[in-house]
Amino acid sequence: MRSSDDRVYLASVDHLRAVAAVLVVLYHGCQLLSARIEGRRFVPATDWLYSANPAATLVFEGHTGVALFMVLSGFIFTVGAYGRPIRYRRFLTNRLLRIYPLYLAVAVLGLATQVSMPTFQDLVRILTFATPTQPYGGVFWTLCVEMQFYLVFPLLVRLLAERGPGALLRLLAAVSLLRALVWLSSPAPEPHTASLYLGLAGRIDQFLLGMLAAWVYVHHGDRLRARWLPPLAAAVALGLLWSFNQVHGFVSDSPLKLAWSAAGGCRGRWRGSGR
Repeated sequence: MRSSDDRVYLASVDHLRAVAAVLVVLYHGCQLLSARIEGRRFVPATDWLYSANPAATLVFEGHTGVALFMVLSGFIFTVGAYGRPIRYRRFLTNRLLRIYPLYLAVAVLGLATQVSMPTFQDLVRILTFATPTQPYGGVFWTLCVEMQFYLVFPLLVRLLAERGPGALLRLLAAVSLLRALVWLSSPAPEPHTASLYLGLAGRIDQFLLGMLAAWVYVHHGDRLRARWLPPLAAAVALGLLWSFNQVHGFVSDSPLKLAWSAAGGCRGRWRGSGR
């Protein structure tokens, strides 16, 4: 770990980010691009890959690398900001300066590849970090969720500092209850919780788990240096992914999926705390 007056750098977090990025790339290559190479569109209900081999399921369920990214965001921001005052305007300005220029450049490039002109609504959605339509909608949505998290992070970290982890745990419980109510109230065969996948409402628990992991790291970091913890964390993470793949979790409409967002977050938290 290296630190300065305005930030904390954890090398192990960058290593985990690399793991998450590789998982997402491998997942898209195996699940999505393989269907394109065969000249057809990928249909999750019929084309999803399954295996009894845990190493293979790590790739087939590599979309969970996104959850790991979000856990790491909550973790690293909290480690750097916990117990320190945050100037809200400066915090958001720094986030925008870091992200917005390249984001707009890629968005303009994507729009330039389209035959039809973008609508006014398309432009507004892109400019405001609302979940964008194509092109690149399948890439930008994670960045949009991250920006939504940045908007509320100063409040959440202040809540953690002043009221302790219990406040975030209660918020986690409230999010879980909300997700369950959405599931129960859905009249459609595919519950509306599917739409939560692309927004902060369905992902906030992963950020919160990262923040809780940061609290544990700050207060009990010395206890996390045991040599047996990293292999245990990796085994638990792999076991969760294998189980999810075996029950066809991504395409399943089972109520158990209500807990998967948090479980995916715990997977990332265990990995992070074991480094």
